[in-house]
Amino acid sequence: IVMYESLAIVTYLETVENESVVSLMPKQRRLAAKALVRMHEANNASAHVGEVVYYLRRTKPEDVNETYLNSKREAMYSEISLWERYFDSGDEFLAGSSISVADVSFFPTLAYIVRLGFDLSRFPRLNMYYIRMCKRPAVQASWPPHWKETEGSKPLRGL
Repeated sequence: IVMYESLAIVTYLETVENESVVSLMPKQRRLAAKALVRMHEANNASAHVGEVVYYLRRTKPEDVNETYLNSKREAMYSEISLWERYFDSGDEFLAGSSISVADVSFFPTLAYIVRLGFDLSRFPRLNMYYIRMCKRPAVQASWPPHWKETEGSKPLRGL
C-alpha cells in the first residue's frame, strides 16, 4: 500500500515503526491525549484556510461574492484564534514543552498561510511558535525549494 495521507503517515510511524523512528508522542497520558486531539484538529485549520484560498484562486476578482468571502474569512480567523489560545498555557509547543505529532500536523498549515501572505501580527503566540518552528533543522530540510527561492502569490495578504 502507498501511504499518502499525512495523518495516516504520522500515525503509522508512531504505532508500527515506533522502534525505528524518534517518537513524537508525549509519554504523559494527558499530554498524549492533547497531542492526538490537536493532531486531528489540524485538519480543521487546513479546511478553513482551504475554503478561503481555493475560493480566491478559482474566482475572478470581479466575481467575488464579498458576503460569502467575509463569512469564510471570519471562520478562518476564528479557527486561527483558537490555535492562538492553545498557547495560553505558556507551552512552547502544542502539547507541552516538546515537539509532538500535534506540531508536525499543524505547522504545515501555518507555514502555508504565512507563505500566502497571512499576517500573524494579530496572533503573537502563533507568530513566536512559527518563528521557533522555522528554526528547527527538520523544518529547514523539508522546506519546499521554491519557497526558499521565490516569494509566491499572496492571496491572503490584507484579508
